[in-house]
Amino acid sequence: MLRVADALYQRGLWVPAIRPPTVPKGSARLRVSMTAAHSPAQVAALIDALHDLA
Repeated sequence: MLRVADALYQRGLWVPAIRPPTVPKGSARLRVSMTAAHSPAQVAALIDALHDLA
């Protein structure tokens, strides 16, 4: 998850990795937080970036 979080950050997207001890060992994940203040273009950029990195 750190690799993906770093790659997203390089694209201008702040999506932090959540790691143990916050989550169980072996179950790291990304924390995506969105608000009504995010534009449709920003949402699309996140979706595209996640797709590219999958």
